[in-house]
Amino acid sequence: MAISIQPATRDDIEALSRLQLDAMSSDYAWRQIFRDADADDNLRLAIKQNLDMLTRSGRSLTRAIRGQDDEPIAMALDALYDAANDEPGPEPELPAGANTRLAEAFFPIFDDCLKYAKERDGRFYHLTVLAVAPRVQRSGAGKALLQAFVDKADAANLPCYLESTEAGQGLYAKYGFVPYRGVARCTLDEEMSVLPMRRPAKSEVGAK
Repeated sequence: MAISIQPATRDDIEALSRLQLDAMSSDYAWRQIFRDADADDNLRLAIKQNLDMLTRSGRSLTRAIRGQDDEPIAMALDALYDAANDEPGPEPELPAGANTRLAEAFFPIFDDCLKYAKERDGRFYHLTVLAVAPRVQRSGAGKALLQAFVDKADAANLPCYLESTEAGQGLYAKYGFVPYRGVARCTLDEEMSVLPMRRPAKSEVGAK
């Protein structure tokens, strides 16, 4: 069945937040930080953060559905950053029971990646979350969301960034993303790692 990409609404937030948490539960770093977290508190904060994304300028939350079924099977969260005008977001909150020590060692990696992007390009897109429900892995939903994201960046002639797992590098490479530095590892657990990747603006590719 065909995959459709649609903007999310407030009515989608709880379902998308549940999907996001379900998809992320297989990630090693996520498990290390959140495996002992209170599930209800974790969902509450995910809903709160995703609602915030709907109201902030430049942020976009999209969902993928299959056929006539209105239930989302994948979701993406992206942001348009402009270093000259970007307003800092709220400080991230952790649910009760989360491993605060690991979170404080791991999450600054993402802040450092955003800092690099702002210094290099100033204006760019960032793919913050791409999550596919485990029951529909390899359905094409993730690829459809990723294609919509890069199409948006190309239409604006802007570069885009993301932080990949090492396992996800191959998929993102097919869409033009390349590592701009080596794997960044958590100082407290080196298996908790991300690979920072950048996709050049359309004009950069054409100039080569």
